[in-house]
Amino acid sequence: MNAVRASLSACLGLLLGCSSPVYEFQLTDPPKALNEDLAMAKARESMVRAGFDPGKWKVVKGTGFEQFGQTHWGRVHFTDGRRDRCVEVRLEGDRLLCKIVQLP
Repeated sequence: MNAVRASLSACLGLLLGCSSPVYEFQLTDPPKALNEDLAMAKARESMVRAGFDPGKWKVVKGTGFEQFGQTHWGRVHFTDGRRDRCVEVRLEGDRLLCKIVQLP
């Protein structure tokens, strides 16, 4: 019985770890490095795809933007005044991947 419980617990942990969907965008003309405009546009689009009202969720400036233009990843932070979300943005060749995570 303990083995079954441990197995179920492990499966639940895996499911919870995968609870944040990843949104993929195919780019026809990919940049050499991730820039802020592209990251912001796709982060916002990901929030809308996930069901967040774009009129209520605003970008928190000054958090996560220092990476853009230097690497292939960055973060865009959003708040609705009560809760916070972070969209992790990663450029992988001609694909852009966005994952929304809840901040504590």
